[in-house]
Amino acid sequence: PTFKDHLNEKSISFKCLGYLPYRRIIKVVLGKVKKIAGILKRSIVVYNRSLKSRFLLKNNITSLKDCYVIKTFMYDHSFNKEGQYVDQFFGPLPEYLKDKKDVVFFVNVLGNFKNCIEKIKKDKSNRFITIDCLISLWDILRNVLSIMFYKVNVSDDVKIFDCNVSKIIKYELSRTLNDIQIYQALHYEATKELFKKIACKELLLTYESNAWEKAMIQAIREESPQAKVIGYQHTIVTLGTMNLFNSSIDKDIIPKPDRIFTVGEVTERILRHYGELNGEMIEPSCALRFKHIFSSPKSARKKNGTILLALEGLPSIVQLVNYCFAELKDNEEYQVLIRTHPVLPIDKLKPELHHDIAKMNNVKVSKGTSLVEDIDNADVVMYWGSTVCLEALWMGKPVVHFDGGMMASHDPLYELNDYKWSVTKNDSLTSCINEIRRLIDE
Repeated sequence: PTFKDHLNEKSISFKCLGYLPYRRIIKVVLGKVKKIAGILKRSIVVYNRSLKSRFLLKNNITSLKDCYVIKTFMYDHSFNKEGQYVDQFFGPLPEYLKDKKDVVFFVNVLGNFKNCIEKIKKDKSNRFITIDCLISLWDILRNVLSIMFYKVNVSDDVKIFDCNVSKIIKYELSRTLNDIQIYQALHYEATKELFKKIACKELLLTYESNAWEKAMIQAIREESPQAKVIGYQHTIVTLGTMNLFNSSIDKDIIPKPDRIFTVGEVTERILRHYGELNGEMIEPSCALRFKHIFSSPKSARKKNGTILLALEGLPSIVQLVNYCFAELKDNEEYQVLIRTHPVLPIDKLKPELHHDIAKMNNVKVSKGTSLVEDIDNADVVMYWGSTVCLEALWMGKPVVHFDGGMMASHDPLYELNDYKWSVTKNDSLTSCINEIRRLIDE
């Protein structure tokens, strides 16, 4: 309908062949049913996690005075072999803070929930409170109803590039129930409950301007307005992460941290240039997550035919995998090593893959080896938006960026052309790799 309206506005004559209005209605209904089923399923999982957390971690939820709260994420590998917790986002900072005041880790468990809870229970040197243990059944029910019946008012005259897209926006909001993720919404209730139980003057959280961050900050502003919120922009910034760039319209509405620290001056400059952030609230700082990079050894050049695919935790990364499989499936000269993100293991990607990994002799999934080992063993590292490209360059490996043809680039190195190649789905990957291999060592 939007396209037809646009053609009519431009007085362009047209004929629409095979347009069946009922298909759109069916698609909306099916989309809503699928979304509702997903919300209900996720709600059951969250409630089950809540019961387990409350039972196993009840002693952790006690009143604390003048503590420092760190909102972070927990994976299976967040504990070392000795059972000690090593934060994946803030590195050595928690240990530094613990010398000054009590520190509470407010965690979203992304690893195996049962295993992580057991490790939390055994850790006597840190205090953890999970998001789940502060969520009640009533919180879940209230959010389910809110998501199902919440209506966003959209103007009838929303334009992008002089084209009225109001109908597209309304259609998508209707089909996806505003695309609100219940667990992110529940961060609001969990944070309110946390600040009722503890006395906290400062909270540190990762900053990507995600929905859960805004929910948390809003809850803090309401429950404990005197508390300071520090956002740490902990990783790369790409042009595709548009949620990071507040506009002049929403900059004074969206809940934001009091201060935002970035990973160095480059990311600070990008956020300032493309976003509407107040000058005094953003400041460059250090790379807490990447301390290990500086001890990573430079890697000797390899010509063993190994291509490392560095994947991030987004379902759309399947485009890169399918492209590589299509290009290299019958080429025994090259070996593909896939390194997945912790939140998106290869089993979750398999339904969307065009080829069966089990039947491909030259494809292997990395298991049990470190990132440094995988990079060291590769000829070339291929990526779409992963920070692994930075580590590869540091170690001296050439990188190949897959350009999926999106409007905004997800390439962390979009300003860099040195030692980097780029391919699209229409380009030959073998030609690109051979070009790199033909380069002399110097």
